[in-house]
Amino acid sequence: MTIDNMDGSALPNDGTGDVAIIGEGTPNRTPISLQVLQSIYHELTGRTEQVTKSYEEPLKIVQCDLEQLNARIQQALEQYNVKAETSEFIVFYQNDTNDRFSSFERFKSFNAGCSSAVESVLFKYNFMLLLPKTNQPQGYTLTIRIVSQVVLEKKMRRHLFELPKIIRLMGGRTAVVTIDYIDYMVARNLLDIVDGWFQTLSKSRVSSTIDFIRKRSSYIPLISRYTVGAFVVFLIYQAIPILLPTTSTLTQFAYFSLIAFSGLFTAYKLAGHLGSAAEDAIDRWNPISYVQLTAGDKKQIEEIETDNKKTIFLALLNLMGSFIVAVSARIVANILTST
Repeated sequence: MTIDNMDGSALPNDGTGDVAIIGEGTPNRTPISLQVLQSIYHELTGRTEQVTKSYEEPLKIVQCDLEQLNARIQQALEQYNVKAETSEFIVFYQNDTNDRFSSFERFKSFNAGCSSAVESVLFKYNFMLLLPKTNQPQGYTLTIRIVSQVVLEKKMRRHLFELPKIIRLMGGRTAVVTIDYIDYMVARNLLDIVDGWFQTLSKSRVSSTIDFIRKRSSYIPLISRYTVGAFVVFLIYQAIPILLPTTSTLTQFAYFSLIAFSGLFTAYKLAGHLGSAAEDAIDRWNPISYVQLTAGDKKQIEEIETDNKKTIFLALLNLMGSFIVAVSARIVANILTST
């Protein structure tokens, strides 16, 4: 998870204090509330600050989780003097369509029987707050975007040469929270509330063994090639006294060299291909992260669970193939040395 300001700088510490000093070291030294100072800055520049937080955990979100999120945000706003509030809830589907709702009540009534899977959901809250030490309402925007990785995985496979826009925007993140704010403490409070909601969500468990192998999958073809290659070289070394005695002619030596080199090259390349296939299979495995709102989502989740099982099976099958190459080389060597 990452937290940063719009300009990439670190966020101020919560213990900064709530009073600023204007004209420090001069006769006109005046203490002023940070709320007032931030309000003056906004009035003079018209600018707001921005804080973002992203999540990469494999989240498992259902309808009641989103209802809880909205309830927490509404409860958080009750402690402020809200002068105006608007909200927008957007559901983006796999087939490049979307539904927009102007209230959460309308959002809850959308067609859950839809056959198209949900690609992502976007919650956006705009509100004007009148803080105790300011004279004018201040505008804030809270945006929460959550993506369904199981849907993105399917979409990525269909767009091998052109990544879908949502993948370019989100990368490997499963959720992003953005707050445009004037008063930092208000933004910090809202961010903590949303973060607390994320901590309560169900998450997919990733086996430590699979996670270890996935992070080092690029070494599999290398290990496969050199392990089989070294084994074949050892077999050739053992066969030299039998297949190439000291009385051998130059022609016999040429034949032996050709066969030995061909066998080594074939075993080395075949093991490399099998290792690469095992690497590709492991790389296609993904932790299950989803937003389940429609009937189409349930189908996609079942498909990705099946695909994950297939990738593990294919990876093991290709690794076993490398072992079979080594065994085959041993059998061939035994046949040649026994004749």
